Amino acid sequence: MAMTGQASVSAMPATRGVYGRSKSIHSPRMTILLLVAALSVAPSTEGARTVGEAMEILARKVVPRGAFPMGNPGEWIGPEDYPTTAYMDQAEGAVSFQLKVDPQGRVSECTVTVSSGVAALDDTACNLITLRAVFDPARDRKGKPVWGTYANRVVWKMTDPVPLPQPMEAVTSFIVEPDGTVSGCELKAPELPGEQVEKAMRMCVAGHYQPYLGSDGEPVRRRFRATTRIEIEPVE
Repeated sequence: MAMTGQASVSAMPATRGVYGRSKSIHSPRMTILLLVAALSVAPSTEGARTVGEAMEILARKVVPRGAFPMGNPGEWIGPEDYPTTAYMDQAEGAVSFQLKVDPQGRVSECTVTVSSGVAALDDTACNLITLRAVFDPARDRKGKPVWGTYANRVVWKMTDPVPLPQPMEAVTSFIVEPDGTVSGCELKAPELPGEQVEKAMRMCVAGHYQPYLGSDGEPVRRRFRATTRIEIEPVE
């Protein structure tokens, strides 16, 4: 289901870098000189298209080192992943997280270190990243894959206002059998959004209900019907 919200994960790995303590280098010339010096003693950076990519390739070849994402972290979560409850509430926020990465490069644990203040945003971020993120694992001094960690954050941000609800009517109908099972499920809702259709159908496939009882107290067969209607009226 297309959503108008978006989420982004910053593409910079949370690592201290190749040279140990982080330093801000503002001069492009100095950056190039450092890179050339590194190239003279480090493995090949073939395939790098930019200075940044070359520095990352070098960092991956230096051991010991932490886990590195395979691919772009910004692609772990997309606009279509915006949690529905947060979307409807127009909730936004940033979720800082830390991952525990196993020697195979898979995420074994995701911990929210700074909450967005919205549980749905926090939970969705960790659940999707655990499922989708793949890493070049951390390495020990001998280059052997070991357990490692990785930290970053997800920014959930609405890009457009929530669209106004439009007039519609939906009817969900099904039969509850004497044994509590469900049959004859019907949904009449030509204009109902896809997600609402899914929720309505969930009632039909719940599996088992407490049966209705007749006047004699015995279970009887009954049809359940629920109507949802949205009406838009002028205000004087």
